[in-house]
Amino acid sequence: MLSRGTIRTIGVAAVYVQGKGLVIGESDREKRLAEEERSYYLDALEEYGLTTQQASKVYEMALKWALGEAEECTTVPTRATEPEDGSADIVTADGETHTLDETQIGNIQKIIQHAAKIEGMTKDAVIISLMAARVESGFRNYANRNVPDSLQYPHDAVGEDHDSVGFWQMRQHWGTTEELMDIGYQVRAFFGGPNGPNGGSPRGLFDIPGWETMPKGEAAQAVEVSAFPDRYARYEELAVALFERFGTGMTFCGGGLGIAGEAGHPLGNPSILVTSLYGPRYVQCGPSYCASGYHRGLDFGASCNTPIYAIADGTVIHAGPEGGWGNSVVIDHGNGLVTRSAHMPHGGNWAKEGTKVKSGEQIGTVGQTGNSFGCHLHFETLLDGTYIDPLQALTEMNVPLTFHPNLGNPV
Repeated sequence: MLSRGTIRTIGVAAVYVQGKGLVIGESDREKRLAEEERSYYLDALEEYGLTTQQASKVYEMALKWALGEAEECTTVPTRATEPEDGSADIVTADGETHTLDETQIGNIQKIIQHAAKIEGMTKDAVIISLMAARVESGFRNYANRNVPDSLQYPHDAVGEDHDSVGFWQMRQHWGTTEELMDIGYQVRAFFGGPNGPNGGSPRGLFDIPGWETMPKGEAAQAVEVSAFPDRYARYEELAVALFERFGTGMTFCGGGLGIAGEAGHPLGNPSILVTSLYGPRYVQCGPSYCASGYHRGLDFGASCNTPIYAIADGTVIHAGPEGGWGNSVVIDHGNGLVTRSAHMPHGGNWAKEGTKVKSGEQIGTVGQTGNSFGCHLHFETLLDGTYIDPLQALTEMNVPLTFHPNLGNPV
């Protein structure tokens, strides 16, 4: 703690004014003093190599923590591998085994992925949603014979309980049939809150006062208003295990990278294998050059001429030859995020520099120009001009990836 007369700084975060406590600034004098401290620490952060934008983000997050306003963030760091048939045996902490099929696993992953996009999301909230989905639907997206329109939309099973549909058996006052059969809408409606589609009626989880301190089974019941309120609690251990198994690599902090629109896989196919990770690797050499010993991207093992797509909306800021990258397309997605897709073939149908592209729009094809030992996509991400691990960026954007069992050098 440093002292400057009546001002004492707390970490890199906030200003403590004698007699007032932690403040951002209420009076003009306090605002001036707070801004002086902010400038002091931004300068210090920039001296350590951060850009002005990065320093501001670090300062604002630290300020929120100091004032007790920071969101709870949970990152699930491990990657699980599943059996080839797509099924999985989930063993809970109490020793019970639950066998899930490929459809159930896919739905659980989608629920978690959509939940991770919602502002203020927490681990406990996701667990409650999974408890409720297990009881109401067994993780299957239900249509309903009493709602004939629901049969027109993708579904995993058909029921006939009143007019209830979907994972959480939402009735028709929750939305239109089309909306209620859509996974993303169902997830947003279950959680509700100020940005939810329900407008607080019917109540989603975030519309229920004190849900955070309730037993999780009671919180699930408060949303579902079920005739069988005791059923949810028995699946808490399962929901915890599912979160830890299938929430791999995701950050639940509300907002992520802040990229507009839905994000997509750079090759449009999540089953295409990641063959080389970001970071140190052994050096591979060819007749005229050696690859870098520090890999600054992800490599995807795709055949020549496989289409490459923009992962998110943005503006093309480079398209053409770029040194060891060969022919590359570089896109500015806003909020400081830039992506580079490299090694495209000569004469390819690249996106044009200066044009705006949408998520999922083709920007080129896979090739092997530049420092490449065969056809593959080399994909990079930069945030505020600094390289970051594309795995971090893609998982925060909820883009599913499949990893080669023996990750090493690019194919």
